Amino acid sequence: MQKCILSVGLSVVAVSFCPTSQAINKCATPDGKVVYTDAPCPHATKKTELRVNAATPPPAAADRMPADMDVKLLKSMQTSRRTKEITYELELLDGQIVRLGNDRDLDMQRLYERRSRANNNLAGATLEQSINTEMQALNGVHDSKVKIIQDKQKVLRAELDSLKAGK
Repeated sequence: MQKCILSVGLSVVAVSFCPTSQAINKCATPDGKVVYTDAPCPHATKKTELRVNAATPPPAAADRMPADMDVKLLKSMQTSRRTKEITYELELLDGQIVRLGNDRDLDMQRLYERRSRANNNLAGATLEQSINTEMQALNGVHDSKVKIIQDKQKVLRAELDSLKAGK
C-alpha cells in the first residue's frame, strides 16, 4: 500500500517538473538531411501577405428603421407591460379584500359563539360587553385594512387610466 502511495506521489512530482509544452519541428536541411529541433526551421519560412477588406458600409437610410420609430416601439412595449402589471396587481388586491372579508366573517362567527355561551348574570353581562367591544375593534381593523387596499387600487386605476389615455 505504501509503495502504491509512494509511486503515485513520485509520479505527481515528476509530472509537475515537466515543461508544460514543447514543440518539436522536423526540418530538412538544404542537402536533404532531416533534423529535429525545438526551434522553427530556418528555411521553412514563407512570406505571407494579408489583405484586409474594407468594412461594409452601414445600411442605407431607407433600409433602417428611424430612431423615433424605435422609441415609439419601446414606449408602446413599456406601456403594454405596465398595463398588464397594473391589471395583475388590481386582481391581487381584489383577492386580498375577499380574503380579509372571509377572515373577518370567521372571527365574527367565533365571537358570536362565545357571546352565546355567556351566562345571564353580572359576569355574563361583563363578558358579553367585552365581546361586543372586541367585535367593534375587529370591524375597525378590517375596515382600515380594506381602506388601505382600496386606496392602492385607486392609485393603480388612475395610473392605468393615464396609460390608456396616453396611447
